[in-house]
Amino acid sequence: MTVTKKAVSGHNRANAGTAILRWMGRNSVFLVLVALVVVGSMVSRHFLRPGNIESVARNLPIIGLMAIGLTFVILTAGIDLSVGAVLSLIVVVSSYHLANGGTIVSTILMCLAIGACVGILNAVLITKGRLEPFIVTLATLSIVGGAALIFTDGQTLSIGSSDQAMAYAEISPSNLLGVPTPMVIFLVLFVVCVFLAHHTQFGRNVYAVGSNQEAARLAGVNVTQTKIGVYVISGLLAAVSGIVWSSRLTAGDPIGGEGYELDAIACAVIGGASLFGGEGSLGGTLIGILIVTVLNNLMNLLGIPPYSQKIAKGAIIALAVLVERQRQLHRQTTVVAKFAVEG
Repeated sequence: MTVTKKAVSGHNRANAGTAILRWMGRNSVFLVLVALVVVGSMVSRHFLRPGNIESVARNLPIIGLMAIGLTFVILTAGIDLSVGAVLSLIVVVSSYHLANGGTIVSTILMCLAIGACVGILNAVLITKGRLEPFIVTLATLSIVGGAALIFTDGQTLSIGSSDQAMAYAEISPSNLLGVPTPMVIFLVLFVVCVFLAHHTQFGRNVYAVGSNQEAARLAGVNVTQTKIGVYVISGLLAAVSGIVWSSRLTAGDPIGGEGYELDAIACAVIGGASLFGGEGSLGGTLIGILIVTVLNNLMNLLGIPPYSQKIAKGAIIALAVLVERQRQLHRQTTVVAKFAVEG
């Protein structure tokens, strides 16, 4: 009897340990975020101060909105490298328009139209031209970024001092119900995108196209429309990021968006979005956004040079892709072994 009780107890402990390991595996990204916050609070006394937390809340939407748009694109096995250039063009166009008598409404509508047009251009070249998303968006990155430099002759533009410009400049610094306005904008758009991705036919089509484009087409999914939709979403959210960015700095820097696409891709990939398409969630991307934003903030607090920060971000992306690839190979091996046993 004693031996039996010991065996049962050992079996229960083994099951509990297995369950804990499985939970940690499923929530590894969240645990990384928790560990990062703990380490940050230990190495910097400013990290958990209210002023720094507010700064994180105002910076997060700029990268976060682009990361949400990129998640849609990545779910279809695509990529959008042009989002940083779109942000740069938006900030200079909005600054120029406001400085020359434009209103807030006309500025926002113009910026959204530019983002949507870049998204449509990317999608048409990819679907109708049958070109690789990497090549297309690399080309539009160069075109759009060059347009921002030509438009300003390489100079930073001010939004001016008109009443409309001053009202526009209050978008980012202001609060709504005690919450920074940029964070409110981010949360609203995040909820809308979660509903779109997980509770609509369009969202199901996105996953279907990413999992197997040919099978999706044979099942009646309009692949072209789906890809146009995701690239338009990416362009629109990059435009909103530009609006928030220019409102905060009250100026348009033609190279201000350089490198932002790297952070946005890192957020999606760290959050579990597979670059091979068909796998990922906006919930996971949200955790990735928090990790990248907190990491950026912590490196700034510790005085790490910007160039060194780029090395760290590149290493993180490479590691995340490597882990995802190994997980995919493990799943494929498991499926093959299962069918072999059943056979």
